[in-house]
Amino acid sequence: MKREKLYLINIPSAIALLLALSERKISSLAVVFIIGLLLGVGEVYYLSRSKTCVKKHQLLLSLFIGGLICYKGSQLFIQTWNSSTTLQSIVTSVFSDYSQGLRLIRIFVAIAAFPSAATMAKFFLDCIIRILSVIDYKTLWHELVKDISRTSFIKRFGITIVQLVTAAFVGTLLLVIVYTLPVSRIAFNVEKSAYTIQKEGTYPHLFEWATSQLDNWTDSIMLMESANDLTTSPIIDAINVPRGAISNYNPAETIVARYVSNIPYERVRTYPRYWHGYLVFLKPLLEIVDYETIRFINGIIQLIMVSFVCLLLYKKGHTLAMGSFIISYLMLMPIALAKCFQFSSCFYVFIFGCLSLLLLSNEKRNTCACTVFLFCGIFTAFFDFLTYPISTFGVPMLFYLYLSDSESTEAKLSATVKNGLFWCIGFAGMWVSKWIIGGIITGENIIANGVGAVVKRTSSVGPDGSTKYSISACELKNYSTFLTTPVTIIAIVYLGYLVIMCIKQNNLTFKNTLRILIPFLLTGLAPVVWFAFATNHSMIHYWFSSKACVISVLSILLGMVSLLQAGIVSKE
Repeated sequence: MKREKLYLINIPSAIALLLALSERKISSLAVVFIIGLLLGVGEVYYLSRSKTCVKKHQLLLSLFIGGLICYKGSQLFIQTWNSSTTLQSIVTSVFSDYSQGLRLIRIFVAIAAFPSAATMAKFFLDCIIRILSVIDYKTLWHELVKDISRTSFIKRFGITIVQLVTAAFVGTLLLVIVYTLPVSRIAFNVEKSAYTIQKEGTYPHLFEWATSQLDNWTDSIMLMESANDLTTSPIIDAINVPRGAISNYNPAETIVARYVSNIPYERVRTYPRYWHGYLVFLKPLLEIVDYETIRFINGIIQLIMVSFVCLLLYKKGHTLAMGSFIISYLMLMPIALAKCFQFSSCFYVFIFGCLSLLLLSNEKRNTCACTVFLFCGIFTAFFDFLTYPISTFGVPMLFYLYLSDSESTEAKLSATVKNGLFWCIGFAGMWVSKWIIGGIITGENIIANGVGAVVKRTSSVGPDGSTKYSISACELKNYSTFLTTPVTIIAIVYLGYLVIMCIKQNNLTFKNTLRILIPFLLTGLAPVVWFAFATNHSMIHYWFSSKACVISVLSILLGMVSLLQAGIVSKE
């Protein structure tokens, strides 16, 4: 038998591996079947084209990693399907001992998935080795420390601190101002909004066949905070952000009970560890219109901003990049973005970052990028309710890499590290500043409250304190959720078109191809790192934290566009 025919076993093996990791839902099974099929075909192509001699230690390591993947996959398969009555009836019809039947099925799943898992492990090991070999580390170090001296470091540090302090002061001032607004008109519009919440429920789905769940739980919190009339003073309220509550009612049920059924609040709840910067816009809007109208306005503004980004890309001659951006935006489910306040904050911040980079000239982009990413982090901490915050770094960073096509790989990697550092400083610094300011004004230990929340959200323990979440399950849950949309098919077709065009150009060496793709693909791993860091949060709230996966999709598409354009330039 020829080796090429033997490699075909990877196709059913890859499908088996992906199905073992899938949820027990028809939509998820369909998506992972297609992904498994494409993965298997890719592995057959990779093995057929691989000309290098396999070293013994690399082969052993690939087999070992592949075995671990299969072990985990078979374990997840049993956990997912253990409660299925269909599986139970099938197993008990063949085996008298149900537990023994499950063990044998688990072994079968592991064996079936092993060829694909081992090939995948070998592929990634090859990629890591080749990636490490094409980077000039001396140049990378030079780029990292370039223009950094003791004087410049102190100056930049001082400017950053001033910017953070100013942002915290302005943020506090804006919140105090909106808390001086009369709430009678706001309460009237919130009452109208409560009927919408009553009709839709807590977690409505726009479509049953795609990831489109809304978060009326959190939107209800925002609405009740806006209409709060249980005030002490504008300054204290701006820090504590109080709202009414009723025992045993979730926020969506509470707003309906209060404004539809006229049931009075039983107590006041505060939420001081977040900035709740969205109130700067939401409270004034609720003075004029209700929830449904704000949703409509939200959708129009988002469409205008997306159109503006596309217009700038088109004017700069980046038509293919415009297509990549539109597809990535569509995968975020724009209707859900427009209808849910909770989902909108991060979208606006990363669009702000993209527009800022597009409007800057090449020289100013290089010098001002750190400031842009610092404020992306600051705005994320101020406006977001911890949804998919890493997107406000990843999406603008991919735009920066794409627009810096003349820069070396080392310069791009250096910029990724520096801009990422400034984003982290802005995000963490602005968030902590709320705890400090709140503690000073109210005298309460908000820092302990905030630190406790961070520890909880970055753990791998479930809400009940006993459930343990694995990082692999968290990654798979988020990515499979994000890809459960019909736009995924369009993304795959568009990616296929870009790949075919790149193959036709065929003017770049493998080393140059890697050097172009490395910055994009490393940035595309940002959601993977985030999900591993915030496993608790990402597993519980996967249906909106999964929107961070837009970074991975955009990284692949923009990376291929950059590769295609580099091939065209090389040909000329």
